[in-house]
Amino acid sequence: MLVAALVGLAMAPLGAYVQLFDVFAHVPLHLAGTAVVAGVALVVPRHGLKVMAFGLTLLLAVIPALSLFHASMATTSPHVDSVKQALGPARSDATPAKGPSLRVLAFNTWHRNHDLARLQRYLLSADADVIVLSEFGPSKLPILAALKARYPHTVSCAENWHCSLVILSRHRIVASQVIHTLRNRPGMVIATLDMPAWPNALRRVTLVGTHIFRPTLNPWRHYRHMDVLLAKLASLRGPLVVAGDFNATPFSWSYKRLLARARLRDLPGQRPTWPAWPVAWAQFALDHVVVSPSLAVVRASAGPAQGSDHLPIWAEVRPARQAAATPTLSGAASDAAGLRVKTAASCRLAIPCGSSPR
Repeated sequence: MLVAALVGLAMAPLGAYVQLFDVFAHVPLHLAGTAVVAGVALVVPRHGLKVMAFGLTLLLAVIPALSLFHASMATTSPHVDSVKQALGPARSDATPAKGPSLRVLAFNTWHRNHDLARLQRYLLSADADVIVLSEFGPSKLPILAALKARYPHTVSCAENWHCSLVILSRHRIVASQVIHTLRNRPGMVIATLDMPAWPNALRRVTLVGTHIFRPTLNPWRHYRHMDVLLAKLASLRGPLVVAGDFNATPFSWSYKRLLARARLRDLPGQRPTWPAWPVAWAQFALDHVVVSPSLAVVRASAGPAQGSDHLPIWAEVRPARQAAATPTLSGAASDAAGLRVKTAASCRLAIPCGSSPR
């Protein structure tokens, strides 16, 4: 186990260049913890099995606890300093502006989750402005009728098992699109929301809900799905919110590559969302809500278990202060220009300098 963990840690950095090795980059904390536990067990061979059993159990308990603590510390206060620190390097456009927020809930409801009454109760009680649901197939269609009064605007491919995505919104949807899942293309539901209380430059917010293929089954298809998502994001204009099950942890190169190329910001802190069944003690942050630079995340959290193998995740999004104060520079121009910026970060992520996501 020590050798296997060390080999995995050695392979993880190579994921920037070889897609197969990126599988190891998703789990560096677990690999490092396993290496430490196995090393200690070798030092005390008489009690090696007991040390391994206790150490691995402790590892599975500590990692999500530390992640949740880090996440709660990052978002307990919506003050400017906390938000700027959580979102990364200090930037004036990362500072949230005052005013109404957009509360986004993303939830992989799981095809094997048959407790529809429990799921319906949770969605009805959720204080969200917009909900992105994945693995929400034909068997769950009756729930949509029950949610119609609270969320009158819908974009859905729930009637198709292979797509099974839904956007529910309290805000008016002025444009929408459904892209069905294919072998090398992820399903996507896209809605442009009308936010009349936001500055004119940011009034039309495009929300993209998606579900990316699992890298442990086929890392090459996972990357092809990410590439198709990147190409679609490059064609959209204005402020963006992208939410769903990315099947990628924040440590993975595929996730870092998505953020760098599309110039998106992720949530402050790490929120494990999988696995949440049969015991809700999630280990890996696979579900995400990411936003373009013209927006800022002021609060975020993982929700309680609802019978799915994923936990729901929600985020509170507001216009960035600089974007709100500068209506002459549209969110479309700012975000589209960012997609073509050649940065040192993109070079470090094995993205050819000068290449375009188009």
